[in-house]
Amino acid sequence: MRVEPVSTFADLAFHGLAHVPLRGPESLHDPRYVAGCAASMEPSAREPLASDGPAIGAHIDAVGAGLAIQWLPRLHRDAESFARSAPLELSELREDHGCDAHALGILQATDQVTVEWLRADLLLSQQAFLRARTELDGLVRAACAEIAALLGSVRSVARPDRVGVALALGSRGRGFGDGVVVGVPAPWNGLDAATPAVLALHEHAVVGATGDHTRREWTALTSVARGLVDAAGPLRIAHARWLASLDLDALSRDAERARLVEPEHAALMRASPRDRASLLGAIAFPRQQKS
Repeated sequence: MRVEPVSTFADLAFHGLAHVPLRGPESLHDPRYVAGCAASMEPSAREPLASDGPAIGAHIDAVGAGLAIQWLPRLHRDAESFARSAPLELSELREDHGCDAHALGILQATDQVTVEWLRADLLLSQQAFLRARTELDGLVRAACAEIAALLGSVRSVARPDRVGVALALGSRGRGFGDGVVVGVPAPWNGLDAATPAVLALHEHAVVGATGDHTRREWTALTSVARGLVDAAGPLRIAHARWLASLDLDALSRDAERARLVEPEHAALMRASPRDRASLLGAIAFPRQQKS
């Protein structure tokens, strides 16, 4: 298992998306991170992202590009390949420009204004952000070591082989086919290392699950809860706290309709957030849909 900082471009792209408010679970907007940037980074590391963010977010929501834009951090191999290809339009980019083929295909198939607007703002912010990132390298690498130690207490089958750590993700995570990305404990978000570790387990479980969104999310919630029954104390505490913070009303009702959970069990989860870890841990696997 490897836990390491994400690439320079991925960190820059997550930094940009943290400034963009979106509707729904696609949003990576984090006011705490934005405030932390304002307090600790050069103005050019935040502008024009801070000014354009709300308008970019409104445009993304209007054209339904919220899911596609999640692939932006995967578009370039690193900040250098991004800078070299910046003069090119998105439609002109190819894999030999240092682009990820899958991410490129998704982004080229979506609204071009969305991606080009963000690419332009990221280019203007890049140098100042990378200077700030260098100054925070010690914080990120310490977080990597702490997260790795916590995940080491979990059965290897339940944990991802590769975990990327990004400055801007905070208490959010993202899963990809070759690994997951989580946030970093930092003064601006008040997290400890156990929360990103829990998020890594959850995103890994979502990536490994099958079916539609409801089944994959429900499978991840139940499998992680069951897997953490015998885990180290900090992980169990962080997991219970994270579950209690989630709005699971819609997901639990969808799981009821899909017959993945008994209505009584789902109702208990909605009524008692603090007990969700034990309630979910009592379910070995999502129930099969009855014929």
